Amino acid sequence: MVDANTGDYARRFRFRASRESVFDAIATLEGVHSWWTPNASGSTEPGHELELEFEGVDDQTMRVERSVRPSLVEWTCLRHSGHPEWVGTTVRFELAEAGSDECELDFRHVGLVPELRCYEACERGWDYFLGVSLAGLVERGEGSPFRAARTPLEVARRYHRAWTLRNFEGAGRFLAPDLETELPLNQYAGRDDFLGALAGFGEIVDRVELLAEFENGDEALLLYDLEVNGVGSLRIAEQFTVANGQITRIRMVNDTAELRKAGFAA
Repeated sequence: MVDANTGDYARRFRFRASRESVFDAIATLEGVHSWWTPNASGSTEPGHELELEFEGVDDQTMRVERSVRPSLVEWTCLRHSGHPEWVGTTVRFELAEAGSDECELDFRHVGLVPELRCYEACERGWDYFLGVSLAGLVERGEGSPFRAARTPLEVARRYHRAWTLRNFEGAGRFLAPDLETELPLNQYAGRDDFLGALAGFGEIVDRVELLAEFENGDEALLLYDLEVNGVGSLRIAEQFTVANGQITRIRMVNDTAELRKAGFAA
C-alpha cells in the first residue's frame, strides 16, 4: 500500500494482542528471530546495529535509531546485499492501543516507493512478515519467519526471484560452482561464466510473470513470461536439477528467433 502523501510503503495492522507484547516482538532479538529471520544478531538498543541474514538470499544491516517501549521502533538501513536501494531508507513501527488487549501497528518504510524495481517484491514481503508472521506470533505464539530453501522448487523460486530483481549475487548463491547448462543459445563453462551472461541479460528485462511451477524428485520447473528491451515478449520453460540446496543443472526451452535477431547468439 502506498501513502498518498509521501509515496512510501505504509500499512496499518490490527492485532489481538497488547501493545507491550507486540513491541517486545519487534524490538528484541528473540522477537525478530520468531517472525522475521532466525539469523539475527547484534543489538536492538538505540545507536547499535542489527545484523539480519536471510540464508542463501541476502543480508542486511540496520542501525537502531529509536526504541521507545511500548510505542515506537525505528531502524535505518545501512547495508543490503540484495536491494542496495534500501540503503538510507527507514523502517518505522508505531504502536497505539486499540481497545482491551488489542493494538494497531502503523508501519512505514520511508524511501520504499513504487518507482523502485524491488517495490512489489518488498511490498509482498512486508505484507507477509507483518500481516501473517508477526500477527501469528503475537496472537497465537506461532510466527512464520524466513527459513532456508529446502526443496528443489523452493531453491528454484528463490534463484528466479533473485535474478529477476537484479540481485545477481544472491542468485549466484543458489548455483553450484560446476553448474551445467543446456540452453538454446550459447554454452557456459560453469557458474561464473553463466552468471556473467545472466547479469547482462537481466539488466534489460522489464517485466516477469511466473505462470506455472512443478516439482518432481530432485528437479523443478518454472514457466514464465519476460518482457525484454529490444526483444519483446518471451515465454521460457526452465528446468532445474538441485542437490544439497544448489542448482547443478539448468535446461531451458524457448523460441530463439527474436533473441537471434537482437544479437544474443554467440
